[in-house]
Parts: sequence; C-alpha cells; structure tokens
Amino acid sequence: MADQEKPTPSGGEGGGAPKRPLQAAKLQAASKKPAATPAAEKAPAPPKEGAKTASVPAKPVVMEADVADMKRFLLKRTETRTTKWFQVFDADKLTDEQVFGGHLALLGCLGIVMGIYYISGIQVFPNGAVGFYDNWFYLTIKPRMVSLGIDTYSPETADLMEAARKLLWWAGIHFAVGAFLIYGGWKHWTSDLSNPLAFLFFWNKDAAIPGNFRDFRMFGSIIPGGIGGRSAKTYAEALGAHTIYQAFLFLAWGFVMWFALDITPEPNFQKINSEAFMSFVWAAVFFALGFYWWANPPRAAEHLNDDLKAIFSVHLTSMGYVNIALGIFAFIAFKQNQFFYQQLNDLVFYIYGEPFNRVGFDANGNTDLTKIEYPEYPPYAILPKNGATFGMAQTVINLLAFNHIICGFLYVFAGVFHGGQYLLKIQMSGLYNQIKSKWIALGRNKEFQVKFVGTIMVLCFTTMISVYAVICWNSLCELNMMGANITMSF
Repeated sequence: MADQEKPTPSGGEGGGAPKRPLQAAKLQAASKKPAATPAAEKAPAPPKEGAKTASVPAKPVVMEADVADMKRFLLKRTETRTTKWFQVFDADKLTDEQVFGGHLALLGCLGIVMGIYYISGIQVFPNGAVGFYDNWFYLTIKPRMVSLGIDTYSPETADLMEAARKLLWWAGIHFAVGAFLIYGGWKHWTSDLSNPLAFLFFWNKDAAIPGNFRDFRMFGSIIPGGIGGRSAKTYAEALGAHTIYQAFLFLAWGFVMWFALDITPEPNFQKINSEAFMSFVWAAVFFALGFYWWANPPRAAEHLNDDLKAIFSVHLTSMGYVNIALGIFAFIAFKQNQFFYQQLNDLVFYIYGEPFNRVGFDANGNTDLTKIEYPEYPPYAILPKNGATFGMAQTVINLLAFNHIICGFLYVFAGVFHGGQYLLKIQMSGLYNQIKSKWIALGRNKEFQVKFVGTIMVLCFTTMISVYAVICWNSLCELNMMGANITMSF
C-alpha cells in the first residue's frame, strides 16, 4: 500500500489530476481483495530506512480497502435481521430544514400539553361551574403556580374563580404559542415557507417566495438587510449565538414576571421576587458571555467542532445528568420549610383514581381488604383526603424529584444512543482523521467496535424500557385500572 501512495513522476508536486487514477485503483482494490497482495509483497524490497521514510507521510488513518471491508462486515452482521429499529432515528435522511421544523413542532406540542395541565387544575370555573378533581399531574406544578400568583391554596369560592380565570389565561397563551410553533414547524418541514408573516419581522424577502431558516434576518421587513448572524458550521461558532439566545430567554421571563404577573424584581431571596431579579442578572451574565464567545470562539473540545451531530449527543447526555441532579436537589431542598410545598399538608384533596375506600390496614400496618374506609361512599368514589394524613407535601416533592430523574434517564439514553449511532457512521465512513478524539480512535478492531456500540445501545434501550414501564405502571395505579391501585405504585 505504501507504493500506491507515491505520486507519479509526470504529475509534478502537489498536482491533483494525477491522483485520480490512483483513487480509482484504490476503489478497485477495495472490491478485489487479492489485488492488494502484490503491493504488499513489494513493500519489503526497499531498505528499511527508506521504506520507513516513504510510508510515514503517506499512511492514511483508514484506507479505502479497509472501509469497504468494514462496510461488508457491518452489513453482514445486520442484513439477516428483519428490523433495524435504530434506523428510524437516522437524521441523515432529513434536511436541516426538516430537523429545524421538527424541533419547532415538538416545542409546540409541549406548549399544548402544558395548557391542558393548567386547565386540569381548575376547581371552580369563572362562571361558578364545578371544575375538576385533583390529579397528580397538576399537583406537581400547583406549588409553582401558587408561587407565581396564578393559582391559590384558598378554599374560598371567589378565590378559586379568580384562580380559574388566571389559569385559563395562562393556558390560552400556551395554546396560542404552541399552535404557532406547530404551524411554523410544519411549514419548515414541508419547505413551504411562503412567508405569510413577512409583514412582521421574520424575513427580508418578498412575500410568497420560499425561504430557508439559514437566511433568517431579524426585522428584515423593517431594516434593509435585517439583522442576521452567522450560520454556524461548528460548535465553537454556535456557542456564542446560543448563549445570546439564552440571555434573551432570561430577559423575556424577567419581563413576563414583572409586567404580566406583577412580580417586581427585588433582591430578597425569601420571596418569589428574587426570581425576577435573578432573571435580569443571568440575562446580563449570558449576554456578556455570548458576545465574548461570539468574538472569541472557544478552543475547548476541538474534536467536536467538525460535526454538530457529535456535540448534539454530548449535549443530550449532559442534559440528562443535569436533570438527575436537579431531581436530587429538589428532593433535598424542598423538604425544608418551603411554604408553597408544606402548605399542601393543610388542604383536603379529592384525587381522581384514589380508591381510598377499598384500602384498609391492620394494627401492623399491613393491607387488610376486609376493612373498608368510608363505608357510606359507593365503591371507587372520589373521597376527601386530608393532606397531613396523606403526607401530600412529601408526596408531591417525591413525584417532582422522580419525574426529573425519569426525564434525566431518557435524556442520557438519547445522548448515548445518538452518540453510538454517530460513532457507527464514523466507523463505516472511515473519517477518523476528521475527529481528533482519542476515545473515537481507540478500539479500531471491527469486532470490538460493533460489540462496544451494540452493548451501549442495548443497555440504554433496556434502561429506557424500564423507565417507561415504571411510568406506565404508576399511571395504571393512579387511574385505578386493571385492578391496580395507588398503594401498588412505585
């Protein structure tokens, strides 16, 4: 193979044209493995020192023949399987526009779901009609809604009606924004950007002309040329812009708390006003970091700069660990004297799916189905439950922490899954020279690579299935379905 790497005498130094026949010869050598044998036999002919000098500068990381052999090896390992489930997530089949639109639509769906959650917390509608029973989904966010002044712990009908008006208003905002994001995501997914909102500020093109999200120019319909940024191709270029985006989010949330929720920013960390104050502080910090990184892209993690898909998997994994850490933090911190959580113990709850009258306990605390609580109620009625007896504050804190940990595991699964898929493609393409990470360069044995990536994927897949199994089982218990009640949940 060393002789094949030598340039031909007629091509001159640095000429690109004479190398093309050699490339074709390499591809032919990849399809016909015996053709590489004569070249290998010629290698020992020159002196040792000369051969060493000739082979070092021209030796590639992975030869084309090795890549072809690896592709045959990997396909042979998978062609007998009827379903390659991981190919569903093959983002290479999607355009940048579709990926962007898909993420917009997912954010919109999240907004719709949150709007439904807010409506489910209404106990008395503004017109006096009876609302809904308590449910575990809303109870996990009820302390947050009370702290923002949207919901209330008061049992008075007038207060509950006022809270219902605020919850409907809050849900309506989420429905409107969610629908807009879903619509925008669909327009990007279908590449049908006819710019119906060009009169606002999104594009600097004429109406009815399809655009591309990489042509985005802020206030393009107002300012000639608009305000645009770079279309980042590397992680280093994208970091500054994304940090500025985060700063705008902090700034927007601070203004929402100040002007929409009437929570003035105050540096009093015993009140919710400190959150509005810190929103502006963090906005200033992120603006400073963003503009600094915009002018001076960081040189850390350079092996990830060549492909944003690599940093995507790293981000997913890190977000998962952050979620797990937040769950643990919530479990420890909220057990302290937190008013918005401890107040739950002073309320009476009517929780849908809680068959309290079907559950009894003996003197030892064991379940005794012969003892029935509240015999005056019909079976499976929605019964009142005192928060202090039930330990509602700790239960909600446990649910909050558990939900964060579940989401964290799912993020970790997604990150390692996408990372494993990315490594698999790197192995098949042979582009080791584009990635400067020692972790990717290790283990170049084909059998080891497939076993390593496959093992990681299997572990993550089983982790995801187990987490979803817990979610589904607890939902069955909460809704009292298939004979499972709340005492059987995790």
